Amino acid sequence: MTLRELLPSLSSPDDARALWPGEIHTHGGRLCVRSDGRAETFLDDLCDEYGDAVAVRADTAVVTVTRVRSVDVYRGLLRVVTTGADSGVAPVSVRVASRHPVCRPVPCCLCTRSGRCVCPALDLPSDIHAGDVLAMVTRCGDPAFRGPTVCVRSGCVDRA
Repeated sequence: MTLRELLPSLSSPDDARALWPGEIHTHGGRLCVRSDGRAETFLDDLCDEYGDAVAVRADTAVVTVTRVRSVDVYRGLLRVVTTGADSGVAPVSVRVASRHPVCRPVPCCLCTRSGRCVCPALDLPSDIHAGDVLAMVTRCGDPAFRGPTVCVRSGCVDRA
C-alpha cells in the first residue's frame, strides 16, 4: 500500500488551491501561517486562544479559522456545524487545520451554530468530528465568519 493510498488527501485535487495564500502551509500535519519566512503559528492554536471564529491576516493571507461543534447526517450529506457566526460571505475552500485527515473527502454542508447553511456543497474528509478546527478562504478575501481579527507578522500575533 502506498502513502497516497493511506492518506488520500495527498492526491485529492483542490480546485481552489490558487486561492490559498502562500503563507499557509502544513507542518507536522497541522496548518500554520508563516509570517516572515521563519516563524510559524499554528491556526488551531489561534482558534484556542482567540475564540470561536478568528480571521487570521498575514502578508497576503486572510484565513478564517473555526471549530467544529457537531457533525450529523442531513439529506444524505454530512452536516458540519461550526462554532462561528455567519458573516454573509461563503467560503470556497475549507481544510481541516488541526490534523492531517486520513479518510477520503465526502460531500458536506457547512453550517453556523444557529443552523444557517453557509456553504451547501463542499468536500471534507469523512472522519471529521466535533473538536476539529477548520480553516477556510473566501473568493473576495473577507472572513467567512464573524469574530476577532488577528495579524501575524514577524512571528508576533497582534489583535487587530
